[in-house]
Amino acid sequence: ISKKISPILNALGLNNGWAHTEFIIDEMGDIYLIEVNPRISGASGILNIITKRISGLDQIDLMKACITNNKVIKPALVKTYGCILCLFNSQKNKIFNGINEKKLHQLKSFSHLTVNKKIGNKLEVYGNLLECIAFIILINNDASSLENDIKTIFSLESSGAILI
Repeated sequence: ISKKISPILNALGLNNGWAHTEFIIDEMGDIYLIEVNPRISGASGILNIITKRISGLDQIDLMKACITNNKVIKPALVKTYGCILCLFNSQKNKIFNGINEKKLHQLKSFSHLTVNKKIGNKLEVYGNLLECIAFIILINNDASSLENDIKTIFSLESSGAILI
């Protein structure tokens, strides 16, 4: 079954985090895919990153603690705001040459960037989550600063200035 699962997960881009798959095996031994879903941290692992940065714990640490019967230390409550933005392309016939990370690093709230595309990939215009070029994590103790940085990224994205 694992020989069937790995190519499917790779084709769907579910390369990080855990996945739940369901198959039916008939009397002849043929395997039929029923369902594939990302679990715990999602397909990209991005939810674990933001959770860990805000609380100090992530879902995988919690799962390990449960499995090994270790005590989980509860994080202190903090007044921190965070969001995950999905970066999309707005230009027709655009080839991905990278992201202008310098512009992101200038933002007060910038915390993390996960790029989902490879240099040379042809980018689709908007589309669905599978067309997400990158995930950008913003974290800030001030909600208005976070909101301003979100607006800045939306502006950079719509103008095409965030892509190289």
